Amino acid sequence: CLHVGGKTRMLRESLASLELRLDPRRFARVHRSAIVQIDRIRELHGDEVVLRDGVRVAVSRRRRPAIEGLLRSRGYDIALVDLLETEMARTKGEIEAKGRKALAYKADVAVFGRAHEIAEDVAERWGRIDFLLNDAGASNAKGILEIKEEEFDRTIAVNLKSCFNYIHAIAPIMLKQDD
Repeated sequence: CLHVGGKTRMLRESLASLELRLDPRRFARVHRSAIVQIDRIRELHGDEVVLRDGVRVAVSRRRRPAIEGLLRSRGYDIALVDLLETEMARTKGEIEAKGRKALAYKADVAVFGRAHEIAEDVAERWGRIDFLLNDAGASNAKGILEIKEEEFDRTIAVNLKSCFNYIHAIAPIMLKQDD
């Protein structure tokens, strides 16, 4: 289906063939089942892009880096939070090489108080926060019978609690902004 101007039309071709016909400077494949017009993207929120009209469209893990790159190229400054300093420094350099600002915070995303400190620092330095991407993730290759409770707890803390921590810290800042 093609959704345009509040109307839905049936297409008789695959998304792959439609993608080849569309201008990649104007349209992006965000999921195996969705292509969006780039200038309609308001933000990347979790595993979805939010369009200017509030419509949410799923973003696949495989396509997320490309969407992040599109947002960076549109002029977003980015604050990074990670424990892996080498990788974070590389990403910070890539962002700055594109002429954007980047802040890097070495922190454990599972620590509630640190999330609030970082959110306040970013808002103080830049004056606003326009979107939040919770993209931290930890996995454990062990089976359920081999994994220890503390390993499971750590995975849950990084994958779930971190989202709560940063939403809790950043949402009040965003709600106070003038637009």
